[in-house]
Amino acid sequence: MAEQFKVIFQGELTGSTPQVQVQQQLAELLGITGRQAAGLFSGCPVVVRRGVDLATARNLARQFSRCGARCRIVEMKTTPAPCPDPSPQGAVERDAAQVICPGCATPQPAAAECLRCGLIFAKYRGGDASRQAEPSEAPPTPNPASSRAKGFLEVMVRLRRAISRRFFSNQATGEPFSAAPVRRWVDALLQSVVIIVLVDIAITGLLIFTKAMWHIYIATPVGERFMLSFGEPAQAMVALMELDFALLAMRITGRVFGVCLGLAAVCQLSHLARLLYHTRNIIAKLLFWATPLSLGLSRLVSDITAIDYGPLNITLAAVAVGMLMPCTFAVTDKAIPELGEILTPLIPLWGRLQTVVLTKFGLTAPERFDRPGEPRR
Repeated sequence: MAEQFKVIFQGELTGSTPQVQVQQQLAELLGITGRQAAGLFSGCPVVVRRGVDLATARNLARQFSRCGARCRIVEMKTTPAPCPDPSPQGAVERDAAQVICPGCATPQPAAAECLRCGLIFAKYRGGDASRQAEPSEAPPTPNPASSRAKGFLEVMVRLRRAISRRFFSNQATGEPFSAAPVRRWVDALLQSVVIIVLVDIAITGLLIFTKAMWHIYIATPVGERFMLSFGEPAQAMVALMELDFALLAMRITGRVFGVCLGLAAVCQLSHLARLLYHTRNIIAKLLFWATPLSLGLSRLVSDITAIDYGPLNITLAAVAVGMLMPCTFAVTDKAIPELGEILTPLIPLWGRLQTVVLTKFGLTAPERFDRPGEPRR
């Protein structure tokens, strides 16, 4: 049997001819569309002719060279099984990673869509999985780290439940106490400690970042003009940069937290938190709660920083209030009951006490009227 060869093209150009022009000439030579010709320049080896003799292969290589492209002639070691012609126009096929279009049955290089009919393979597989079998995905391999984390969380949840049953429930029946005041206050205390620590760290980090940006700013010509033109704010910033940021953040956080916690407790007892805070959106909270509180606490911050410059003190107070106020209102909402909740259980007790006192001294209870104008009962 005569030797057979295949012609392989990998997108190489021979001269200074633009690639667009070479694509058009190859499309006319091979009888394919412009999109198919563009797929030849993907950088992967593409078989443009297979199973031809040496003379035919050299003739095709010369035609490619006249078009401005270079192809290779490779001898086929074994005679492949006969396969149908890809297309009447001589559509190309890829030597490696070859796919067959399910719409037009055209062998071609692996791509997102068919070079001949334009079929998108991903949509075809998703729309009709029975026509195109896809390899089944392997089951996900369990991650040891996630398994250990999940086990740790389960242990912590069980420990919390055990502590809750042991200290915050009735040991005789195993049921939780009705009010559970100890548990609520312990939770509020822990939340307060966590809030103070986090806000303290946040304010310290913000001050350190501000110091770094300030030193960069004053080193610029604009910063130098600012130092000369605006003496009071510049002196206030210089004085702030000389303070101990950790101690400053701790003092501001502690005092602002105390004020916000006291205000939240009073509002919770007097029903104002439910009526005027929790039902408002974030804009209303900023305008009617955070802004007046920041202006009022700016004097307190001025005593801490020993800097008599209002905008700087208001800014520091606003940062602390913005982080602490929502947290304190959330803590008091869980830990402190409203005044009505406290007085409601006392009303029956007051009635019974009144009855006992009147009975002991031989007196009668005063007569009651349901409504004005109604007869006595």
